[in-house]
Amino acid sequence: MALLVLAVVVGLVAARLRRPLGAHLPRVQFEWVPLLGVGAVVNLGAYLLDGTAATLALAASLVLLLGFVGVNPHVTGVAVIGAGLLLNLVAVVLNDGMPVRGGALVAAGVVEEAELATTTFSGPRHLETSADTLAVLGDVLPVPALGEVMSFGDLIIVFGAADAVRELARRRRRHWSADERSAYLATSAPARLPVEAAATVAPTPRPATPVEPEVIELDEPPGRLRFPRRPLVAATRSS
Repeated sequence: MALLVLAVVVGLVAARLRRPLGAHLPRVQFEWVPLLGVGAVVNLGAYLLDGTAATLALAASLVLLLGFVGVNPHVTGVAVIGAGLLLNLVAVVLNDGMPVRGGALVAAGVVEEAELATTTFSGPRHLETSADTLAVLGDVLPVPALGEVMSFGDLIIVFGAADAVRELARRRRRHWSADERSAYLATSAPARLPVEAAATVAPTPRPATPVEPEVIELDEPPGRLRFPRRPLVAATRSS
């Protein structure tokens, strides 16, 4: 529980440090939130029960939370949370509860090694034995700083929760007021002539480029009279 709270705090800080999204982009939201609430309440209630009732309550809460994950795949981090929930559900179903490794309890400082033989648990957890299947999916990771042990599924849920909070709590830019929008357009738009003034402005004619007449030199054959060379001007027929 303490690690989950820490994940939420880390996610909120990370969301604050991210660049804000545009004001007109849709905000990511959870769907079927009551399903999340029911699953969380049943999960907490499982640790107030004992025996088979506790195991069934824990399994039911994991199924409800997986259903919530199934309707919210669009939220970043939720799929990661689903993977962690599924690993925990497999461990609970295969072992009629969540097995807890004795060595992890000692490493976390929860009990002394001499006390393992007499250690018992309430709720859906039990001390790991050789009869447990896939015991590695149980509570095998010690957290000495918090005096707890957790499963790989719990660890995955913590990372997924931090990622989901980081996405959901991301800031949005505020909408501009009408005055702010008008001021921005006035300072950023290029200068334009009014439509009436633009229609009365006559286009400036381009200067004509003078064309020089082409000069063709004709070489007269030897012995003939030579005429002075002059430009050939094409005759135009008058209509």
